Amino acid sequence: MRKLLRIIENNNIINILKNNLDYQLEFNVDLDEIRKV
Repeated sequence: MRKLLRIIENNNIINILKNNLDYQLEFNVDLDEIRKV
């Protein structure tokens, strides 16, 4: 049971990092678009 909770916790952290990375990438793309204008 404890192990399962730990796996879920790790998975949450990974998802948060992944979402953060996706956001970062989108943000960079937005900056590029703004520079072009």
